[in-house]
Amino acid sequence: MGLNFVEEEIRRIKEKILDYSGYGLEFNPFPPSGVSPDTADIETIRNFLSKYFYEKIREREIKELVNGIVRTGYVEKTAGHMWLWGDWRVGKSAILMRLFLALRDELEDCITVYVPKPRYGLVKSIYHYFVREYSAEFFFEITRKLLIMLLSENPDLIKDEWVEIWKEGQEELKNKSISECKTKLLEEMKKNLIDVFSMISEEAIDLEGLYNKSIVKLSRLGVTSNLIDMFTDPSIAPETLYKGIIELEEKRNYADHLIGLFTICRLVGYQHIFVFMDDVEDVIRIWTRGKSAREIDELNNFLDRMHQNLSFLGTMHPQFASIFEERFPRFVGRVSGDPLNFTLVNVRPLESDADLIEVVSYFISKACKNTPPYPTYPFREEVLKDLHKNLGGKLGLILPSLHHLLRKGAEKGTETGNYPEIDMNFYEKVKKEVLGAV
Repeated sequence: MGLNFVEEEIRRIKEKILDYSGYGLEFNPFPPSGVSPDTADIETIRNFLSKYFYEKIREREIKELVNGIVRTGYVEKTAGHMWLWGDWRVGKSAILMRLFLALRDELEDCITVYVPKPRYGLVKSIYHYFVREYSAEFFFEITRKLLIMLLSENPDLIKDEWVEIWKEGQEELKNKSISECKTKLLEEMKKNLIDVFSMISEEAIDLEGLYNKSIVKLSRLGVTSNLIDMFTDPSIAPETLYKGIIELEEKRNYADHLIGLFTICRLVGYQHIFVFMDDVEDVIRIWTRGKSAREIDELNNFLDRMHQNLSFLGTMHPQFASIFEERFPRFVGRVSGDPLNFTLVNVRPLESDADLIEVVSYFISKACKNTPPYPTYPFREEVLKDLHKNLGGKLGLILPSLHHLLRKGAEKGTETGNYPEIDMNFYEKVKKEVLGAV
């Protein structure tokens, strides 16, 4: 053994590329882990779901969720709070992410926020991920829309003398009244044909009057003075505005600022706020009892203040649901008279071997070059049935097991040129090692 044994071993492993072509597969289609990515990055989530989520097997849960959260929140304009309830590794997180992406893509006139974990606190995490899932340009556009809204409600803030000069260059407006010209002007601002910021730089707007009107309107709706100052400052750059919003997260009254941000979004046309939060049980599992109580009280208060304008959808493990029910009954309650009236959607393990066979066939088809000898090839049905039984039908445990089983088979095939069918004989030889790797 040479002195460079470690380096030689690294090179040997690096150059040993597993070949799945002996199974007619271009790659291993099963996830190496049953844990969803701990990220709010949209492209990472989209890529994960495109690889590892088979939504047909979850049609019941998805239909129930969409009917509840979309119909209640978007159509009926009321709060549609829901718990996605089920054991660990049954697939709650993947369903949560799938629904988040679908709403973000389909409901462009809504705000959608995904919180992978409440690591900064319940409400503070919503603030943190909301601001980072939307860009500086998004918030700057909110400023533009807000200024136009305030001017539409108060056209007298547009200086008459400026309108007189402007209309001289508009052939169709030369004989129109100042009031008619302002109406036309506002229509073109809404269509982005005239830049409201350019008008401000040309001193066409009464800025002091604009600020006073914004104070009266926005403070009455609960928007904080910090946000009013930022969103009505016509000279503010997008990056400066964004930096200021991020810095408000560290203020003691971050919940007030978050409510203010959501209020402004709704004022300029966004119909509803949808918040998706995974691993809510961390509140009990990780935090002290005192911190849990404070955080849940703050979230309850936040949801009450948002009233009918926000729907909260979180994941919940049954073991912790009973603890929540005992300590914080409003948080998981189903009392119709309570505005927090949460609906429970149960995510069950795969109920039958046939369901698992369908899922495996789907994943194999994604990686298969040609038609396989049978749909689940190289996995024999008796292996799948044993996995279903031993792992309780939990896809978050079964799919990584299939990944490691297929890898074991490919290792043997790459080494010997003979790719073994993954039958009970092969499975029993590696069962302990593979199931221990999950």
